[in-house]
Amino acid sequence: MTGYLWYVSVHHAVHHWHPAHSGYLYSVKRGHAMHHADEAYNFGVTSRFWDRVFGSMRRLRQVP
Repeated sequence: MTGYLWYVSVHHAVHHWHPAHSGYLYSVKRGHAMHHADEAYNFGVTSRFWDRVFGSMRRLRQVP
C-alpha cells in the first residue's frame, strides 16, 4: 500500500508541477508525457530503469 501511495503521489506531481527545463525532473516529466501520447513506451514515472531493461524506452527529442 505504501508503494502504491508513493507512485500515485509522484504521478500526480509529474502532471501538476512545473520543474526547471534544465533539470532531471523536467526530463522525467517529458518522458512520461510521451507515454500518454503512445502508451507502448515510457512507463516509468520516477525512473527510466525498467524501460531500459524491457526495451520500452523511447528517447526524448531535444528542445531547441
